[in-house]
Amino acid sequence: MLSKNQPYLSKHFLGIVIFLQVIMYITLFLNYSIAREVIGIFYLTFIPGVIFVRILKLELGTIEFVVYSVGFSIAFLMIAGLLINQFGPMIGFAFPLSTLPLSLIINTLILAGAAVGYLRQGQTLQGASFQSLGFRPSYLILTLIPLLSIIGAYFVKTTGDNFYLLIMTLSIALLVTVAAFIEKSTKIYPFAILMIALALLFQVSLVSNYIVPYGGDSPAEFYVFRITQISSHWNPIFSNPTDEVLEDTMQC
Repeated sequence: MLSKNQPYLSKHFLGIVIFLQVIMYITLFLNYSIAREVIGIFYLTFIPGVIFVRILKLELGTIEFVVYSVGFSIAFLMIAGLLINQFGPMIGFAFPLSTLPLSLIINTLILAGAAVGYLRQGQTLQGASFQSLGFRPSYLILTLIPLLSIIGAYFVKTTGDNFYLLIMTLSIALLVTVAAFIEKSTKIYPFAILMIALALLFQVSLVSNYIVPYGGDSPAEFYVFRITQISSHWNPIFSNPTDEVLEDTMQC
C-alpha cells in the first residue's frame, strides 16, 4: 500500500532522488545500454512530476497521482529542453542538446526542486488520501484491448489481414458504449483511456518496420529529430525536404 510507505518516502525523498541521479549518471556515462534506457525512462517520466506534486501539495488518489506525475514530467522536459536549446549557446554550450549539458542542467533543476519539496515535507501530502487501485475484472478485460491491437498489427504485417484490428476497433466502440450507459463508477475511466490510447498507437507503430505516415507528418518529424540529434541543437528554421519538393513543383 502506498499510504503505508508514504511517511518513509516523504522523509527520505531527497535522498532517494540523489541516489537515482547517481545511478542514472553511472549508467548514462558508462553507457550500460539496457540499464540506461530503463532507468532514464523511469526517472525522467516520474520524478520531476512527483516533485511538482509535492511542491504544489496536491491531494490526489493513486491513479491521479501517477497521471499528474507523468504529465508534469513531460511538460517539464519539454519546457526545460526548449530553454536549454535557446539559451544554452548564450552561456557557452555550443551543443546544448548533447548528453553532458542536457543531463547536467536537467538533473540540477530536478535536484533543486527535490530540495524545495523536502523543505516543505512537513506540510506536503499530509491530507492526501491515496486510494488503493484494487483488482476488478474490468481492468483485466481492458488490458486485452492493446494486446488485441498488437496481435492485429502483427497479422497485418505478416499476412495483410486486418481482421483482428477491426475487432479491436469494434471492441473500443463497445467499451465506450458500455462505459457511457452501464458503468456507474468513473474510477476506471483513466485506465480505460490509457488502454485505448495504447491500442490506437500500437495499430500504427507496430504495423510496419518502417515509418508509416498514414497521411500524417511522422516522416517530417523523424527528419527533424535526426538533424537535431546530429547537430545537438534544434533549429526552428530549417529546410524541410517536403517544402523543397513543393517549391520545385510550383516553379515548374
